[in-house]
Order: sequence, then C-alpha cells, then structure tokens
Amino acid sequence: MKNFTTLSGLLAICISLILSQNMYAQTSACTFVSPAVELNFTNTDVNGNCIVNVDLSFTININNGNKYTVLHLWSEATYPNPSFAYSVSNPPMSSQNGGNGALDDALATLIINRNTNPATLISSYTNDPSIDDNIQPCVNQVKDLTDGLILQTTDVGSGNVFYLIKNLTLVYPGGCNQAIKFKGDAWSSNASSLNVQCTMIGFTYLSNIPTMTAVQTCERNGNPAQYQFTVSTELPDYSVDYSVDVYADVDSNGEFNPFIDNQPIASYSAASLPDVSAGNPYSIPATTFSWSPTHNNNPLFFILGNIAVTNTTTSQVTIYGNTIITTTVPDCTVPLPLNNVVITGAREGMVNRLYWKVPADETRYAIEKMVTGSDRWIEVGVERPKETTATGEYEEYFYTDLENKECLYRVRAFNPDGAYAYSNTVKMSSNHGTADLQIFPNPANSGQVTIIASLPGEQTASISIVNPLGQVVRQYPNVSSGPITLSQLSSGIYYVLMYSGQHEKVIKTLAVN
Repeated sequence: MKNFTTLSGLLAICISLILSQNMYAQTSACTFVSPAVELNFTNTDVNGNCIVNVDLSFTININNGNKYTVLHLWSEATYPNPSFAYSVSNPPMSSQNGGNGALDDALATLIINRNTNPATLISSYTNDPSIDDNIQPCVNQVKDLTDGLILQTTDVGSGNVFYLIKNLTLVYPGGCNQAIKFKGDAWSSNASSLNVQCTMIGFTYLSNIPTMTAVQTCERNGNPAQYQFTVSTELPDYSVDYSVDVYADVDSNGEFNPFIDNQPIASYSAASLPDVSAGNPYSIPATTFSWSPTHNNNPLFFILGNIAVTNTTTSQVTIYGNTIITTTVPDCTVPLPLNNVVITGAREGMVNRLYWKVPADETRYAIEKMVTGSDRWIEVGVERPKETTATGEYEEYFYTDLENKECLYRVRAFNPDGAYAYSNTVKMSSNHGTADLQIFPNPANSGQVTIIASLPGEQTASISIVNPLGQVVRQYPNVSSGPITLSQLSSGIYYVLMYSGQHEKVIKTLAVN
C-alpha cells in the first residue's frame, strides 16, 4: 500500500484545487499542474530528525520554450517569511558567499534540464554552487541521480509534460511524531544560466494528517470486487474533516497519473463522513464495485481531499489544499475480513504495537506473526470479545509484542461457528539502530586519529577519508563495528564518509592541526 500527497488539483478529472501563483517584478506565473508527493516511508535519525522518503510528481507546460525548471523545498516552519521576491536577476541563494540567504534552511533543490531528450537532473545549481558543498549553512542540498533519484517523463500533449522524481530523501527537523508540513517554490528559465522567467511560489502540503488504510478483494468465482477503507489520525489534539473519492488504476501500473487514471469508482462528500481524531477512526464497510468487464482487479486510488484540520486545544482550523492518496493492490487469495478488520501498527521503543477498531459482537481475534526469513505464520495471542461493550457499539483492541526482528503481523477474525477471515498485513521493521561514527580527538593535535564505526547488527560499511579537493586519501572497505586508527595525516580539514550496506550515508568533518 502506498500513500502520497498531491499539492494541488488532480485536474478536472479529480479534485479541483487552486494553488496561488504570485507574480513578481520581471517574472510571470508558471503553468504548473497537479504537483504531488508520494510518501514512501519515514524513520528517525540519530539526531532525532525525521527522514522522509518521497516520490515527487507534477505537470509543467513548456511556457513558450522554458527549458529548465528549479524546485526548492523547505519545512513550512523554515519557509522564507516574507516569501522570497523573485526577479530575472534575483534567484534564491545561500548566504555563504554574501548571497540573499533564501536557501539557508531549504531541504532540497532540484534542477530539471528539459533541453535534453529524455529530460535529466542537473547536479549543480549555477546561481550558487555552494549549496551542494559540505560547508554550512547549505550541505548537499542539490539532489540528483547520485542521490538515488529516478526521473521519469510522460508527454501528455498540448505542451504539457508529466514528471515523476522517485526516491527523494529529505531530513525534516524534529521527530516523525508530528505534523509533517512542507512548503515549496518552483520556477523556470530558458537559459542554462538560470535567470528567473516564471515562478509559482508557496505551494504547501500536509503529508500525515489524516492517514488511510484500505483493503481491496478480487472479482473471482462469481464473487464481485469489493473495497473497504479506514480513515484515522494517530496524532493527538487534532480533529479532521475530509472527503474521499475512489478512482481506478486504468493502466494498472500502480502509479497515479491524473491524465490517465480518471475512471471514477465512488465519491463520499465531507458532509457524509464523520470527523476523525486520535482513537476515533472511521471505516466504510465492504462495498461492491464494477467499472470494467475485464479490469475490476486493477488497483484502486483512494483520494482524501477537502481536508480541514482543527487543533482541539486551540480551536484553530486550518484548510489544506492538498489531497492524500492511498493505492490498493487486490489480494486475490484472501476474502474480505470479518467485521472489515483493518489493523495499524507502529514501533514504540522496544515493542511493536497493533491496533484495530471493530463493531462489538462475538468475534474473537487471533494475532499471527511471521518473522522475516520464515515462511510460517505463528499465533502469538488471542483477544476475546469485551463483555462491557454493548452490541452495535465499537470495540478498540491493542496488542503489544516484544520483537526485535523484522516481521509481518495479521489478525485472524473467527466466530463461534468456526467461520474466519484475515485482516490486512502490516510490516514492522527490526529494532536495529542507525549507522554512525565517532572521531577522536577532533580536532587532532597530531597525525594520529581514532575512528569508531557503529553499525546495526552484522552490517559492514566502507569508510573514505577525503581532502577538500575531493581526493580520497585513505579508504577502508568492509569495515565492521569497532575502531580504526589513522596515522601520519597532514594538517588540514578532511571529510570522513561512511556508506553502510543499508545505503545510509554518514559524513563527519575531521580537523588535524
């Protein structure tokens, strides 16, 4: 299951939302349509910040031949205030070399070269190359193919090109247990010198309030295709109003394209759905659908829109012009669960926590687990009906499991007559830590330095010592956790780079006096 957040309308075929387009001296408004961000995963780094991995997509009109497009992303809290005043000769820069400082707190800069076929990502920002060095305030801000990005393009006609940038990693300040809100600017240029010709500033999106889980079952053996979904939020002090639209994955590729995936399945207005808050999710029961004689088992896109978030502590209401989308892939081997059981899970310290909310009846729930590397589900617990809950009301179930390995969980719902069915499956990551390294003494008063690598489990890493010219002066492949002693280093500044087997990159600075 995939979740992603669109930053504007999904054209007339989806949800009509309008992004403000601000005009500044000597620039016009760019024609950007349906920018979207697909949230792949989040985790917390050793500094307590949230690592967010996303796929970024949007549609651009060539605007009379604009060949280069630049996107800047900030956290909403660090977005320039007031907004940066773009002009032909005034692009955003860092303050490192006396620039305007607009990019000092930016999370990423992306530069697309449409002058090539296919389009490519440029690895240097012509207006200010310093944003991609290892010196504060901007460190490695330009993201390109060397950062693992994948660029895909689709010509959708009438001068419009749909772009998908996959595997973009952003470091969001603070932990992942907060409302993650981004704000961005986009602008285009005809020249490789990147003079600003048109702009679209201040688009925003909220990525994790609310969230949705969904189940889709196959059309087979005379049984119709069905779906069921649950909307919830795990963050306290929020109440969310929303609408839901369901669309078919017309080309069956699992990636939402508003120009192609325009077959409506169902629509639920905000007035017809109750608000959700922490501990009070809302579920739509199993619903039959049919849109094609042969393609009803294609994936579905569930679109959360018209999102209004109320802070229940301050009573402040915020309207968001984005939508949150969940993609389902039907499981053609498992029937829709009894009571439409949809479980959610999270890693909390040393334990895994599962949660589900269902109507009260005589159904019991067996929790099953399968550890990665095994092919066998084992039963680890049974939850019985709660005697104090009246029939017709809702019951909440929580299950806690002490497990430090990566594993899958599911719930088997079964009735006294022996009938049973399974919930969705959730995956829990292992309790492995994050790769890190320590250097001491630092700064060093002699040419002898000790580096200690900390690696999760039995991972190994490659460590390189690089001078300011980019030259590798020492290299240590296949390093396990433990110390490395360096000697006979000349005076100067060095960068210590460690790449682990899990594609984590750790960079530290070393000074030798």
